[in-house]
Amino acid sequence: MLADLPGDGNTHIRVIHNGTMTSINGLPNSAGTLDSALREYNMTNGETLGGFLKWARANYGAGARITFSYIGHGTAVAPDADLSGLTFNVQRGVLVLATIPMPIKIGGHSGWTDWTPHRAVISPRALKLALKAATDEGQNPIQVLDLVHCFAATLEEFDELAPYTEMLVGSPNYTYFDPAMTGAVMDALAPTQTPAQMATAIVETYNAALAAADDPATPYDDHPRILVAVDSRQVAGIVEAWKPVAHYVMEAFAQNYADTHAKLLTAYLAAPKYDTCDTTWECVAPDALVDLRFAAVLRDAFGALSPVGIWANTAHLRAEAAIVARAAADGTPWFAAPETPTWEFTGNLGIGLFAPFQAMILNGDLYLPWQAHWYTGNNFDFTKDTLWDEVIVKFWENDAVQTYFCLPAMPVAPRPGELGVNRLIFPLTGTVSRHTPVQLAAAITTTRIPNALVRFTVLQNNVEVFSDTVGTGYLPAGVHPIYAGRPWTPTATGKYTITVEVNVDQRIIGDDPSDNARAFTDTVWAVATRPIIAATVNGGQQFVSTPQVALDITQIAGDAPVQYMAVQIYGYGPGEDPQTQTPGLLDTQFFPNVSLPLTNFILDLSADLRIGPRELHIWGWSADGVSVAPAIVKFNYAPPATLAASGEHDFLFNTAANDTWEFNLDVSAGDANLFVWDTYNIGFPTWQATYVGSDMLAFTAPFAGQYVLSVHGETQADYSLSATRNGAAGLLQAGAGVNNPRAFVPTSRPTFNAPIPKLPEIPKTVKEFRLFLPLVQRMQP
Repeated sequence: MLADLPGDGNTHIRVIHNGTMTSINGLPNSAGTLDSALREYNMTNGETLGGFLKWARANYGAGARITFSYIGHGTAVAPDADLSGLTFNVQRGVLVLATIPMPIKIGGHSGWTDWTPHRAVISPRALKLALKAATDEGQNPIQVLDLVHCFAATLEEFDELAPYTEMLVGSPNYTYFDPAMTGAVMDALAPTQTPAQMATAIVETYNAALAAADDPATPYDDHPRILVAVDSRQVAGIVEAWKPVAHYVMEAFAQNYADTHAKLLTAYLAAPKYDTCDTTWECVAPDALVDLRFAAVLRDAFGALSPVGIWANTAHLRAEAAIVARAAADGTPWFAAPETPTWEFTGNLGIGLFAPFQAMILNGDLYLPWQAHWYTGNNFDFTKDTLWDEVIVKFWENDAVQTYFCLPAMPVAPRPGELGVNRLIFPLTGTVSRHTPVQLAAAITTTRIPNALVRFTVLQNNVEVFSDTVGTGYLPAGVHPIYAGRPWTPTATGKYTITVEVNVDQRIIGDDPSDNARAFTDTVWAVATRPIIAATVNGGQQFVSTPQVALDITQIAGDAPVQYMAVQIYGYGPGEDPQTQTPGLLDTQFFPNVSLPLTNFILDLSADLRIGPRELHIWGWSADGVSVAPAIVKFNYAPPATLAASGEHDFLFNTAANDTWEFNLDVSAGDANLFVWDTYNIGFPTWQATYVGSDMLAFTAPFAGQYVLSVHGETQADYSLSATRNGAAGLLQAGAGVNNPRAFVPTSRPTFNAPIPKLPEIPKTVKEFRLFLPLVQRMQP
């Protein structure tokens, strides 16, 4: 599995075999050679994909039946170009929106698109280049090419790709996708199947998954769809029949232009459509993509015994014969609300053709879809081998028409849930000073939400001086601290207002908007800078086995020295969801009369010795008040322990990319196993060690971020755990330690709610309390 996430440096490969997933360090270059320093792909680049496919086939394809699923955004007969450069004389009525359509109802967000390095969609030419490189120019074709992108099943695209594969699977309209569908397809395939059986299984599996996703509350199917599997070897025959169709239409134009124009328009209007460019989500004129049933109505318009009719009928019959499997359902798409179009697909062939024979009228002017400008430039093999592009040009030769850049934008995928802004975490009241960076944060209350957008806005004198919108990622039910993606640095004194808004894209349906926004007002002061402190575990340890933890604490900013310190100790326990860990405040310790820096400062955890992650919030007070925010320190308490059968101890650790890790699980009695999930994996473990008795697990971290480690009891076990980073000689290959995986494998990665920072109250018994009076009594100008 090759996946590319939003942003830079996060393209990655997983190898999944017998229930075990291993990450590959680096990416193949265009020559098919693995490059450990390569971290980012443009997934719409043919040379890039060709290099990946060459590497994958060389390492895993010997003697195998191969399916290649391309899952991503697409558009009808996509050009081999960066979309940001496609303007095509658009002068008015612009509807260029934020995303490229790929309707997703479960498990995804249509805005999660990698725009690195540019906004682009896969083109048939790019995919052809990749397949050509990976199949020895078609001499060693792959068995099934599964195109899970919108508008993939066009005759133009199938013609481009057919020489390099035995079966093609796609949809001529929008493509729905949920990650579970891929797993279901893999489960439905077997090495003993023929390519036709494999393609049929893919169509049937996708169709069943979409039927199961139908909302029972609606009286219609809310995933109307058409899926098709085509024998690649028969695509050339359809194209060969279309050549004389176009030839004889051009001859008909020469004999009687007006009559031929009228017959083409009649056939177009009678043919089924696929949505290419309108705001109502209807599959009707002037959509430019027609179903290949257009061949049959073209036959009827010109006459069954006319040269056009004879060859159009031949093309139609050959298209029917080439179809190995088809699944269709009529209905109203869930994402079209408040529009309620009915899509009727059950009578269609399922192969599209570009036929822009009715223009859009905008402000009195005629516009063709933007693809027409590019399509008539002979960029497809299909247009080079036929005269179909010339038919389109001839049809419009008497009209002043320009092209219109329109990419339908999907509404963000709706999900039920509830969000609310609980309170502002940072900044604390009275702590904001001019020219001092402030990290904004708020506590957000939520039910289980896969992703939500939170917007932070700062106004001074009714002028917006700061705004930042962040995606939360997956949020279990609970209260979560959400931080702005960058700090706000005030440049002027005076009153300011911070507004925090949730569900800003209105993707969460059923959400009560009454608590979706809160405003907080305070003052930017021209006063001395409050202290900022930093802290780490001595030596950078992330796993400690004794209750005494050594810390290094320093003051990195502030006009007055820190003299008083408080340390809050948070630990984790099971939440409402057994896979979710919730933080609790285990202990707060106060330290008067401190002088920073402190080296090897001993913190005692004995107040609560539960096993697992700890998070420390360390606050410091000076004569100018409390620190702007606490220093946060994360580590794990991992002493020798006894683990119940089927029990687990979960840990969190941070790593940089390419760090090498070795975990040793020394089991003195019973049996326990090790599992690790990397930062982007929320499913089955990335690595596991499942020997009977003691285990060792070594790997190289493919990405920077927070990883999860679990120790699971196969039986009741007495164990001790040790961890080494970048320190062990002769580490094994990534994923080493996997041996005979057991049936007992955790179904999903544990998740951890983060503690909500909360300023502790200083005990009134502290003699120095008078020093900190400005903290509890708001300053006046």
